[in-house]
Amino acid sequence: MKISRLVLGALAVAASALPAGAQEWPNKPVSIQILSATGGVMNTIARIVTDPLSAKWKQPVILENKPGAGGFIASDYVRRAPPDGHTLLMGSDAMSTFRLFIKGNDFDPGKDLIPISTLTYTDFVIFTNDKVPAKTIEQFISHAKSNPGKLNYATIGRNQQTLDTIRFSRTVGIDMEAVSYGGSNTAIPAMLANDVQFYVTTYATGGQHARAGTFVPLAAMGEKRVKEMPDVPTLKERGIDVIAGSWFGWFAPPGTPRAIVDKISADTREVLSRPEVAEPLEKLGYTLIPSTPEQMTARIAAEMKLRADVARAANIQPE
Repeated sequence: MKISRLVLGALAVAASALPAGAQEWPNKPVSIQILSATGGVMNTIARIVTDPLSAKWKQPVILENKPGAGGFIASDYVRRAPPDGHTLLMGSDAMSTFRLFIKGNDFDPGKDLIPISTLTYTDFVIFTNDKVPAKTIEQFISHAKSNPGKLNYATIGRNQQTLDTIRFSRTVGIDMEAVSYGGSNTAIPAMLANDVQFYVTTYATGGQHARAGTFVPLAAMGEKRVKEMPDVPTLKERGIDVIAGSWFGWFAPPGTPRAIVDKISADTREVLSRPEVAEPLEKLGYTLIPSTPEQMTARIAAEMKLRADVARAANIQPE
Protein backbone atom coordinates (compact mmCIF):
# COMPACT_ATOMS: atom_id res chain seq x y z
CA MET A 1 0.00 0.00 0.00
CA LYS A 2 1.46 3.39 -1.00
CA ILE A 3 1.44 6.27 1.45
CA SER A 4 1.46 9.78 0.04
CA ARG A 5 4.09 12.34 0.97
CA LEU A 6 1.27 14.50 2.32
CA VAL A 7 0.26 11.76 4.77
CA LEU A 8 3.86 11.16 5.80
CA GLY A 9 4.29 14.85 6.37
CA ALA A 10 1.17 14.97 8.51
CA LEU A 11 2.43 12.08 10.61
CA ALA A 12 5.74 13.84 11.15
CA VAL A 13 4.00 17.04 12.22
CA ALA A 14 1.76 15.07 14.60
CA ALA A 15 4.79 13.38 16.17
CA SER A 16 6.57 16.68 16.68
CA ALA A 17 3.44 18.06 18.34
CA LEU A 18 3.37 15.36 21.03
CA PRO A 19 3.76 16.61 24.60
CA ALA A 20 7.30 16.47 25.94
CA GLY A 21 6.57 13.50 28.23
CA ALA A 22 5.35 11.39 25.33
CA GLN A 23 8.28 12.42 23.12
CA GLU A 24 10.78 11.31 25.78
CA TRP A 25 9.00 8.02 26.45
CA PRO A 26 10.19 5.28 26.41
CA ASN A 27 13.74 5.91 27.55
CA LYS A 28 14.33 2.35 28.81
CA PRO A 29 12.90 -1.15 28.23
CA VAL A 30 9.15 -1.53 28.66
CA SER A 31 7.98 -4.40 30.88
CA ILE A 32 4.57 -5.94 30.24
CA GLN A 33 3.21 -8.06 33.06
CA ILE A 34 0.95 -10.92 31.95
CA LEU A 35 -1.64 -12.23 34.38
CA SER A 36 -1.51 -15.83 33.15
CA ALA A 37 1.13 -18.55 33.25
CA THR A 38 3.99 -18.82 30.75
CA GLY A 39 3.19 -20.72 27.59
CA GLY A 40 -0.42 -19.63 27.24
CA VAL A 41 -2.08 -17.83 24.38
CA MET A 42 -1.62 -14.44 26.09
CA ASN A 43 2.12 -14.70 25.52
CA THR A 44 1.57 -15.54 21.85
CA ILE A 45 -0.73 -12.56 21.33
CA ALA A 46 1.52 -10.24 23.33
CA ARG A 47 4.58 -11.16 21.29
CA ILE A 48 2.77 -10.67 17.96
CA VAL A 49 1.77 -7.15 19.04
CA THR A 50 4.87 -6.11 20.99
CA ASP A 51 7.50 -7.06 18.41
CA PRO A 52 6.47 -4.20 16.09
CA LEU A 53 5.86 -1.91 19.09
CA SER A 54 9.42 -2.57 20.24
CA ALA A 55 10.71 -1.59 16.82
CA LYS A 56 8.50 1.51 16.83
CA TRP A 57 9.60 2.55 20.32
CA LYS A 58 13.26 1.63 19.75
CA GLN A 59 13.30 -0.13 23.10
CA PRO A 60 13.01 -3.80 24.12
CA VAL A 61 9.58 -4.92 25.29
CA ILE A 62 9.93 -7.59 27.96
CA LEU A 63 7.10 -10.00 28.78
CA GLU A 64 6.88 -11.18 32.38
CA ASN A 65 4.31 -13.71 33.59
CA LYS A 66 2.82 -13.26 37.06
CA PRO A 67 -0.01 -15.80 37.39
CA GLY A 68 -2.00 -16.30 40.55
CA ALA A 69 -5.21 -15.28 42.32
CA GLY A 70 -7.07 -15.36 39.02
CA GLY A 71 -4.88 -12.57 37.63
CA PHE A 72 -4.93 -10.30 40.67
CA ILE A 73 -1.21 -10.71 41.49
CA ALA A 74 -0.11 -9.20 38.17
CA SER A 75 -2.83 -6.53 38.28
CA ASP A 76 -1.89 -5.45 41.80
CA TYR A 77 1.80 -5.41 40.87
CA VAL A 78 1.16 -2.97 38.03
CA ARG A 79 -1.18 -0.90 40.20
CA ARG A 80 1.78 -0.32 42.54
CA ALA A 81 4.39 0.19 39.79
CA PRO A 82 5.98 3.57 39.02
CA PRO A 83 3.57 5.57 36.83
CA ASP A 84 6.11 6.29 34.08
CA GLY A 85 4.73 4.03 31.34
CA HIS A 86 7.59 1.54 31.53
CA THR A 87 5.58 -1.08 33.42
CA LEU A 88 2.30 -2.12 31.81
CA LEU A 89 -0.21 -4.92 32.22
CA MET A 90 -1.66 -7.25 29.63
CA GLY A 91 -4.98 -7.87 31.30
CA SER A 92 -8.33 -9.34 30.37
CA ASP A 93 -12.00 -9.19 31.25
CA ALA A 94 -11.19 -11.67 34.04
CA MET A 95 -10.17 -8.61 36.05
CA SER A 96 -13.81 -7.60 36.35
CA THR A 97 -14.37 -10.57 38.68
CA PHE A 98 -11.73 -9.91 41.37
CA ARG A 99 -14.16 -8.31 43.80
CA LEU A 100 -16.66 -11.10 43.20
CA PHE A 101 -14.28 -13.90 44.18
CA ILE A 102 -11.63 -12.43 46.51
CA LYS A 103 -12.85 -11.51 49.99
CA GLY A 104 -12.17 -7.90 50.93
CA ASN A 105 -11.06 -7.06 47.39
CA ASP A 106 -12.63 -3.94 45.91
CA PHE A 107 -10.40 -3.78 42.82
CA ASP A 108 -11.92 -1.96 39.84
CA PRO A 109 -9.73 -2.29 36.71
CA GLY A 110 -11.33 0.78 35.15
CA LYS A 111 -10.42 2.95 38.14
CA ASP A 112 -7.49 1.32 39.92
CA LEU A 113 -5.54 1.07 36.68
CA ILE A 114 -5.60 3.17 33.53
CA PRO A 115 -7.14 1.36 30.53
CA ILE A 116 -5.08 2.02 27.39
CA SER A 117 -6.52 -0.08 24.55
CA THR A 118 -8.23 -3.39 24.04
CA LEU A 119 -6.41 -5.71 21.65
CA THR A 120 -8.40 -8.80 20.74
CA TYR A 121 -11.72 -10.50 21.42
CA THR A 122 -12.83 -14.09 20.96
CA ASP A 123 -15.96 -16.06 21.71
CA PHE A 124 -15.64 -18.97 24.10
CA VAL A 125 -16.08 -22.57 22.95
CA ILE A 126 -17.28 -25.46 25.12
CA PHE A 127 -14.99 -28.50 24.93
CA THR A 128 -15.14 -31.97 26.42
CA ASN A 129 -12.58 -34.74 25.84
CA ASP A 130 -12.69 -37.84 23.69
CA LYS A 131 -13.15 -40.09 26.74
CA VAL A 132 -16.57 -38.61 27.54
CA PRO A 133 -19.51 -40.33 25.77
CA ALA A 134 -20.76 -37.12 24.16
CA LYS A 135 -20.26 -35.64 20.71
CA THR A 136 -22.93 -32.93 20.93
CA ILE A 137 -23.97 -30.43 23.56
CA GLU A 138 -27.28 -32.28 24.00
CA GLN A 139 -25.47 -35.56 24.62
CA PHE A 140 -23.20 -33.92 27.18
CA ILE A 141 -26.14 -32.36 29.04
CA SER A 142 -27.86 -35.75 29.14
CA HIS A 143 -24.66 -37.42 30.39
CA ALA A 144 -24.18 -34.75 33.08
CA LYS A 145 -27.77 -35.07 34.26
CA SER A 146 -27.25 -38.81 34.60
CA ASN A 147 -24.14 -38.18 36.69
CA PRO A 148 -24.96 -35.21 38.96
CA GLY A 149 -21.91 -33.84 40.76
CA LYS A 150 -19.61 -36.45 39.21
CA LEU A 151 -18.23 -34.40 36.32
CA ASN A 152 -15.56 -31.73 36.73
CA TYR A 153 -15.00 -28.52 34.83
CA ALA A 154 -11.70 -26.67 34.49
CA THR A 155 -11.28 -23.07 35.53
CA ILE A 156 -8.25 -20.80 35.37
CA GLY A 157 -8.70 -19.55 38.88
CA ARG A 158 -12.09 -18.14 39.82
CA ASN A 159 -12.81 -15.76 36.97
CA GLN A 160 -15.17 -14.98 34.11
CA GLN A 161 -14.87 -18.50 32.71
CA THR A 162 -16.09 -19.81 36.05
CA LEU A 163 -19.08 -17.47 35.92
CA ASP A 164 -19.83 -18.37 32.31
CA THR A 165 -19.67 -22.08 33.12
CA ILE A 166 -21.96 -21.58 36.12
CA ARG A 167 -24.35 -19.54 33.98
CA PHE A 168 -24.44 -22.34 31.39
CA SER A 169 -24.89 -25.06 34.03
CA ARG A 170 -27.75 -23.22 35.73
CA THR A 171 -29.42 -22.52 32.39
CA VAL A 172 -29.44 -26.18 31.30
CA GLY A 173 -29.88 -27.67 34.78
CA ILE A 174 -26.67 -29.66 35.33
CA ASP A 175 -24.38 -29.97 38.36
CA MET A 176 -20.58 -30.09 37.94
CA GLU A 177 -17.62 -29.50 40.25
CA ALA A 178 -15.01 -26.79 39.59
CA VAL A 179 -11.29 -27.65 39.52
CA SER A 180 -8.98 -24.63 39.41
CA TYR A 181 -5.71 -24.49 37.43
CA GLY A 182 -3.00 -21.87 37.12
CA GLY A 183 -3.31 -21.62 33.35
CA SER A 184 -4.21 -23.44 30.16
CA ASN A 185 -0.82 -25.17 30.27
CA THR A 186 -2.08 -27.18 33.26
CA ALA A 187 -5.80 -27.28 32.47
CA ILE A 188 -5.21 -28.90 29.07
CA PRO A 189 -3.25 -31.90 30.43
CA ALA A 190 -6.03 -32.35 33.00
CA MET A 191 -8.59 -32.47 30.20
CA LEU A 192 -6.47 -34.94 28.24
CA ALA A 193 -6.16 -37.14 31.33
CA ASN A 194 -9.93 -36.92 31.93
CA ASP A 195 -9.40 -35.33 35.34
CA VAL A 196 -11.87 -32.72 34.09
CA GLN A 197 -14.52 -33.25 31.44
CA PHE A 198 -15.69 -29.73 30.58
CA TYR A 199 -13.63 -26.69 29.63
CA VAL A 200 -14.89 -23.28 28.53
CA THR A 201 -12.00 -21.68 26.67
CA THR A 202 -11.06 -20.12 23.34
CA TYR A 203 -10.51 -21.67 19.95
CA ALA A 204 -6.89 -20.53 20.17
CA THR A 205 -6.44 -22.64 23.29
CA GLY A 206 -8.51 -25.71 22.44
CA GLY A 207 -8.55 -25.75 18.65
CA GLN A 208 -5.35 -27.73 18.07
CA HIS A 209 -6.56 -30.46 20.41
CA ALA A 210 -9.90 -30.54 18.63
CA ARG A 211 -8.09 -30.99 15.32
CA ALA A 212 -6.09 -33.82 16.91
CA GLY A 213 -9.32 -35.47 18.03
CA THR A 214 -8.54 -35.39 21.76
CA PHE A 215 -10.91 -32.49 22.47
CA VAL A 216 -14.52 -32.53 21.29
CA PRO A 217 -15.96 -29.06 20.57
CA LEU A 218 -19.57 -29.17 21.73
CA ALA A 219 -20.75 -25.61 21.06
CA ALA A 220 -19.60 -22.08 20.38
CA MET A 221 -20.76 -19.48 22.89
CA GLY A 222 -20.90 -16.49 20.55
CA GLU A 223 -23.58 -15.01 18.34
CA LYS A 224 -22.10 -16.79 15.32
CA ARG A 225 -20.18 -19.99 14.67
CA VAL A 226 -16.41 -19.82 15.01
CA LYS A 227 -14.98 -19.38 11.52
CA GLU A 228 -12.34 -22.04 12.07
CA MET A 229 -14.96 -24.52 13.38
CA PRO A 230 -17.85 -24.10 10.94
CA ASP A 231 -19.48 -27.43 11.83
CA VAL A 232 -19.76 -26.58 15.54
CA PRO A 233 -23.15 -25.00 16.34
CA THR A 234 -23.67 -22.11 18.72
CA LEU A 235 -25.57 -22.50 21.97
CA LYS A 236 -28.03 -20.01 20.54
CA GLU A 237 -28.75 -22.38 17.65
CA ARG A 238 -29.51 -25.08 20.21
CA GLY A 239 -31.94 -22.85 22.07
CA ILE A 240 -29.58 -22.12 24.99
CA ASP A 241 -29.41 -18.40 25.77
CA VAL A 242 -25.80 -18.03 26.96
CA ILE A 243 -23.35 -15.73 25.15
CA ALA A 244 -19.75 -15.54 26.40
CA GLY A 245 -16.29 -14.50 25.26
CA SER A 246 -13.10 -12.81 26.38
CA TRP A 247 -10.82 -9.91 25.48
CA PHE A 248 -7.24 -8.84 26.19
CA GLY A 249 -5.88 -5.32 26.55
CA TRP A 250 -3.19 -3.00 27.92
CA PHE A 251 -3.34 -1.16 31.25
CA ALA A 252 -1.00 1.38 32.90
CA PRO A 253 -0.43 2.19 36.59
CA PRO A 254 -2.60 4.95 38.05
CA GLY A 255 -1.00 8.36 37.69
CA THR A 256 0.66 7.58 34.35
CA PRO A 257 0.71 10.84 32.32
CA ARG A 258 -2.16 11.05 29.85
CA ALA A 259 0.27 11.91 27.04
CA ILE A 260 2.05 8.57 27.50
CA VAL A 261 -1.23 6.65 27.75
CA ASP A 262 -2.46 8.28 24.53
CA LYS A 263 0.79 7.48 22.73
CA ILE A 264 0.71 3.81 23.73
CA SER A 265 -2.94 3.61 22.71
CA ALA A 266 -2.37 5.29 19.35
CA ASP A 267 0.73 3.19 18.60
CA THR A 268 -1.16 0.01 19.50
CA ARG A 269 -4.05 0.90 17.20
CA GLU A 270 -1.61 1.64 14.37
CA VAL A 271 0.25 -1.64 14.84
CA LEU A 272 -3.00 -3.64 14.94
CA SER A 273 -3.94 -2.16 11.56
CA ARG A 274 -0.90 -3.78 9.92
CA PRO A 275 -1.66 -6.97 7.96
CA GLU A 276 1.43 -8.73 9.33
CA VAL A 277 0.00 -8.27 12.84
CA ALA A 278 -3.72 -8.66 12.13
CA GLU A 279 -3.51 -11.82 10.03
CA PRO A 280 -1.75 -14.11 12.54
CA LEU A 281 -4.08 -12.93 15.30
CA GLU A 282 -7.12 -13.64 13.16
CA LYS A 283 -5.74 -17.11 12.29
CA LEU A 284 -5.67 -17.81 16.02
CA GLY A 285 -9.41 -17.12 16.06
CA TYR A 286 -9.29 -13.58 17.45
CA THR A 287 -11.13 -10.46 16.34
CA LEU A 288 -9.16 -7.23 16.61
CA ILE A 289 -10.85 -4.59 18.78
CA PRO A 290 -8.39 -1.68 19.16
CA SER A 291 -9.90 1.11 21.23
CA THR A 292 -9.33 4.44 22.88
CA PRO A 293 -8.88 4.55 26.67
CA GLU A 294 -12.46 5.88 27.02
CA GLN A 295 -13.95 3.03 24.96
CA MET A 296 -12.06 0.45 27.00
CA THR A 297 -13.18 2.04 30.28
CA ALA A 298 -16.82 1.92 29.19
CA ARG A 299 -16.51 -1.76 28.19
CA ILE A 300 -15.09 -2.63 31.62
CA ALA A 301 -17.88 -0.84 33.48
CA ALA A 302 -20.59 -2.67 31.49
CA GLU A 303 -18.96 -6.06 32.02
CA MET A 304 -18.47 -5.53 35.74
CA LYS A 305 -22.22 -5.02 36.09
CA LEU A 306 -22.99 -8.14 34.04
CA ARG A 307 -20.57 -10.31 36.04
CA ALA A 308 -21.93 -8.99 39.35
CA ASP A 309 -25.47 -9.84 38.30
CA VAL A 310 -24.46 -13.43 37.43
CA ALA A 311 -22.58 -13.88 40.73
CA ARG A 312 -25.52 -12.52 42.69
CA ALA A 313 -27.99 -14.84 40.96
CA ALA A 314 -25.72 -17.83 41.68
CA ASN A 315 -25.16 -16.69 45.28
CA ILE A 316 -21.39 -16.71 44.80
CA GLN A 317 -19.51 -15.35 47.79
CA PRO A 318 -15.91 -14.06 47.81
CA GLU A 319 -13.39 -16.21 49.64
